[in-house]
Amino acid sequence: MIRINLLPVRQARKVEAARRDILLGAIGGAIVLVLCMVAWGAAQAHQASVLADVRKVEAEIAAAKADKDAVDEMEKKMGELDKKLAVIEELRTRKIGPVHMLDELAMATPERVTVTTLTEKGGLIELVGVSVSNEVISQFLRALDASPYFEQVFLKDIEASKEVKDRASRSQIPLKKFKLSARFVNPYLAKETDKKAAGDKAVGDKAAGDKAAGDKAAGDKAPAPAAPAAGGHG
Repeated sequence: MIRINLLPVRQARKVEAARRDILLGAIGGAIVLVLCMVAWGAAQAHQASVLADVRKVEAEIAAAKADKDAVDEMEKKMGELDKKLAVIEELRTRKIGPVHMLDELAMATPERVTVTTLTEKGGLIELVGVSVSNEVISQFLRALDASPYFEQVFLKDIEASKEVKDRASRSQIPLKKFKLSARFVNPYLAKETDKKAAGDKAVGDKAAGDKAAGDKAAGDKAPAPAAPAAGGHG
């Protein structure tokens, strides 16, 4: 009988199987490595894209903030300018007042009236003068009362004063000393005050009307009370 030694063949097969397993493991590892690298690259690209979008949004926010700051600064400057204009207008109006007061007083003073003393405090005027007759003093009072710059014109006192010599008749004429009070008003400021009061009243009326309309609407939407149930007969 012939005997054949199969040990070397088995060993060769084992070695070949081991090599094949190592090769397959290496190929699998390489594939996994390649997939990991591809995934890492995709993640890096996505991260870069996201960062770019974030920077773009941040730039847009910064630009919007800059525009808002510019608008706020412009509105602030406009508000300061409006305040300055209001102050200038108020000063101009107040400056006009005393000048017109003296002009109106000069125009209202009759020829035979002489103003000797004039004081003004807080809009209240005290005036002392002399005239040739009560009729001329009344004429003076009516002229002041007709002026838009004076109101509450009252004659406080009138008395006989010294006599003066009339150049035409060369006779002595008795003078009348009088004292009156009045309140000086600036019609320009009064108009502005009336406009503001009218505007405030209009706003108040609108608010009251809106509230009344809202209350009426709420009342209309409220459910009607349920009718009482009919009682049963015993």
